[in-house]
Amino acid sequence: MPDSRFFAKLKPQGITPQSYWRCFDDALRLMLRLRPAKMIGWQLNESAHDSRITDEDAAEDDFYSSFEYRKSGVLTYTLTRAFFRYSYEGLVEPAAKPRSRETRQAFLKDCATNYLVKNFWHNHVHECFQKITSANYHAFGGESRYSSDFTADNLGNVLHALSYGHALTADVSDQTRPTNPGLRELFLRNRCNRVFALRDEARIHSKLRSANSIDSLLEAEWLIRRRLANEISLRCIERGRALTSISVHFWGSIRKSDGHYQRPKAQGSVEMNGIRIPLDDLGNISYLKRDEAKEAVDRYVTTLDTLYATQLRSDGSLRAYAREAMKATARRLVTCPVRASKAGIRIVRTR
Repeated sequence: MPDSRFFAKLKPQGITPQSYWRCFDDALRLMLRLRPAKMIGWQLNESAHDSRITDEDAAEDDFYSSFEYRKSGVLTYTLTRAFFRYSYEGLVEPAAKPRSRETRQAFLKDCATNYLVKNFWHNHVHECFQKITSANYHAFGGESRYSSDFTADNLGNVLHALSYGHALTADVSDQTRPTNPGLRELFLRNRCNRVFALRDEARIHSKLRSANSIDSLLEAEWLIRRRLANEISLRCIERGRALTSISVHFWGSIRKSDGHYQRPKAQGSVEMNGIRIPLDDLGNISYLKRDEAKEAVDRYVTTLDTLYATQLRSDGSLRAYAREAMKATARRLVTCPVRASKAGIRIVRTR
């Protein structure tokens, strides 16, 4: 655990830095109940910190924490001070409400742990499913990196739900089936951290990068693509049609207008378990205001879920594929027994 001088520099949140540190242990404990990569124990370490590194440099070059899957069966998580700082100061109250008799502090600690569990599973998918590690991460860029994050986000959502004891189905086409309230609460509590927004505000290259570059356009599009994919992933999990693959693609002519690169007539498509669905009327989506972008994403999510459910309903081979692909994927991701029944896929967790 970092020394008290480091904690004293942090902006106070609803829980103390010491309590937040314990959330990392709690999240690792939850993760290890599914025995990822045959790990049976965990160790939480603080990475070495060079006091000469500025906060901005740390946000840029010393931000990501790392996992080590040891032969001894111990999963070692080495936490950087930058990730601790920005994720602690990024804690916010989500839209979810505390449970009956749940204190505000207990609520915030549970939300913080929830967020870290999902973050850990995202990283696990990169490490063990895709073989993208802290050593070779920089060898992947552009669409290759974007594609890896689509998968890590989606399967991270799946593992997140499974680690909290939920059974998941992948073949439900009935759109009148009510949303699973437990899953809905789980995902709402997860919306409690602005860590990456705070990091971007601190990064030097983000401040210096020209807003007039093509890269800035692609980055703006990527944020919308990722948000859309993640919202579809969550909606499908909640409604019993969890996906093993999802990706979002934009294309079309890029033009420079008023000093900015734009894609005024953007086109796109979404891939859901191999099915391709076109996106209509994207327009200049990367330049929408924040509220407009959220409204557009919500509208597309509803439409895409309906279209995918229709495909499931009309295609027995797609339903079978969705079931079998989810079972096979879960067995690649964790080593606890995976049980499949009419009630769905469930992990037999260790204690």
